[in-house]
Amino acid sequence: MKIKSLKAIGKNQAFYRASLSDCRQNFKQLRRLVKKFQSFVPMGFFGTLQNKYHQKLLKKIPQKEELDKFFMNAPHSSLQEAYIFKELRKNRTILAFDFNSMFGWGLLGAFSNPLTLKYKVINKELKDIPELSLGTYKVEFQGADDFIKKFFPFTVSKIGKSYYFNLNERESWIGWLTVDELKFYSKHFRRIFVYEGVISKEEIKHPFASICRRLYKQRNHFKSQSNKTYSTLCKLEIACLHAISVPTIRTIKVIENISDLKNLLRSKTGFCVDENIELFSQLSSYINFKNNFRFRFYNPEVSKERIWEKNSINKLCVSLKEHNEGSSIYCLFSEVLGHVRTRLLETIEYIFSFQGAEICYANIDSIHVSLPVDLKDQFLEYMLPLIGQDMGMLKIEAEASEGVWLSPGIYCLKNDGKVIMEKIKGISSRWHPVTVSSQRVYTNSVRTSGLTLPVYSKISLEKVIGLKNELEQLNSRDFVRFNRFALNEINNPLVLKNKLKKIRDVDVPFLIKEWEEFHIS
Repeated sequence: MKIKSLKAIGKNQAFYRASLSDCRQNFKQLRRLVKKFQSFVPMGFFGTLQNKYHQKLLKKIPQKEELDKFFMNAPHSSLQEAYIFKELRKNRTILAFDFNSMFGWGLLGAFSNPLTLKYKVINKELKDIPELSLGTYKVEFQGADDFIKKFFPFTVSKIGKSYYFNLNERESWIGWLTVDELKFYSKHFRRIFVYEGVISKEEIKHPFASICRRLYKQRNHFKSQSNKTYSTLCKLEIACLHAISVPTIRTIKVIENISDLKNLLRSKTGFCVDENIELFSQLSSYINFKNNFRFRFYNPEVSKERIWEKNSINKLCVSLKEHNEGSSIYCLFSEVLGHVRTRLLETIEYIFSFQGAEICYANIDSIHVSLPVDLKDQFLEYMLPLIGQDMGMLKIEAEASEGVWLSPGIYCLKNDGKVIMEKIKGISSRWHPVTVSSQRVYTNSVRTSGLTLPVYSKISLEKVIGLKNELEQLNSRDFVRFNRFALNEINNPLVLKNKLKKIRDVDVPFLIKEWEEFHIS
């Protein structure tokens, strides 16, 4: 469409009125064109893959049983935790391992057929069940061993955060897990009781398994040619394939009354607002409202989201990101994550059994290990069965003499006084020793004339450190651990508030100070 040209502005008011009319029409036309352009831009990398692969998935698996929704009860996270804050001991060395395309490896193997799912009541101890079919099972764990007490990978959610916790021998855990995980945990708990399950007698391959193998081969080809751009694109595509089966949509929930608001806050924070209203107000400073709650008054003229409730205009609404149940195949997604979690835990268990080795850090597809210098050669020989070029195998990313880990995605490794590996998740540019802050670009939902504009915003390192673990008492300046909360501490609002306050007021400033000194020294 052609944009109308402005007329010459004369002294006559008629010319002003005509020019003003032309300006309005030009502005409306420009806004329509920009909106069309915006429909291509915000989709992002994953949105592009979603469009590319989701229809292929539905062609291969056009139908599913209603029981597929039970798989959404299984945990959808992997182990992401820093166990040691600082390792500066002179007689130690640090090895940083990385898995080759961990999520790609998770797509391989056998999966439940969504078309042949059956519900089964079991009510037996695991040891009395001769064989488990593929599927997901509701279980209760009791009597954890020493390995589980330290590396139990599941979390409990409170005030919009997920916390790892110490599961002691007298406590139990109830949840839904896949078959691979049940087989792994059978040797780490004194008792496992299976209540029920959704099972599949028929096995299938993941629809994207062959695509994943092809992409991994292409990635290795591009790496051999030193083509970093294309190898990185292949890597990202492999990492995203498992999530194609669970597309998300943003919906609007209308808050009709105070009861609706209380129920929403309870579901998001894990606390009953009526019983803990004073504590809830005190805990509000620890809740990430931006990520968990997006309140606004609904205006159909400027809102992109669909809303189905009648008489909702000018009522308080909240924007929620949810899975699109009708287009999702949950069993594929849950079983990939089950494969990945089990692989990571088996590797940690293998390393943990080597005398003298310390797990410093684990984050989905990477593990950092500290061990005595004189045992390095023996340890590398011990690790040979797990090291290789195939998907799911380990490779050594770096060897360092010193390391600091603040939280998942934030760490720094040094060798001979020089930084050899550093990552600061959530901050795009490198750490600056003077201001300890960086600039990154956010695309906010603040709309000007119906358009979304990028806004520059500063963020400090302390803002991206998770308040989830506390530092142990300092017995040594060169070696400091993180400690998990106990389960009863997380479930008690008053205790949790005091713990978080201590971390924010004492631990985080100490972490930042040590981080600065580590870079300067």
